[in-house]
Amino acid sequence: MCEHAAALRAAENDLATHRQRHATLTTWLHNPTHDLTARTALAQLLGLPAPADTPNTRRGTQ
Repeated sequence: MCEHAAALRAAENDLATHRQRHATLTTWLHNPTHDLTARTALAQLLGLPAPADTPNTRRGTQ
């Protein structure tokens, strides 16, 4: 088991980094203060569901 401990630790660190980046991206994609067109384009590029439209952007007040 000790021979794989370093590889396991590296994989866990990579996974933690990936989870943090995913959380940051998700927060940005669903933040209505950012341009809906940009958020939608990025989600589409990454193969993610499009962010929901908000009442403010539907009224054109963004």
